[in-house]
Amino acid sequence: MFRPAFSVVTTWAVSPEEFRKKCIRMVESYGWKLLGAERANPVPEDGEFSEEVEDMLERTRANPNAIIYGTFYSYPVM
Repeated sequence: MFRPAFSVVTTWAVSPEEFRKKCIRMVESYGWKLLGAERANPVPEDGEFSEEVEDMLERTRANPNAIIYGTFYSYPVM
């Protein structure tokens, strides 16, 4: 059954394309399919984020090989 969902993902990448490739590798390891990667941008120095995202960023900064995803939000089945 197809269930679209979205999540915040943090990882080290030099370009949006590298970010997308890392996301594809991560989701495919779960048997999922990446539909899109939006707002693949460097973290702004003055950005304000939720506690969950701040934790993800700290964990990513400490591990250059990390691909960390947050809560998955899915859409209701109609």
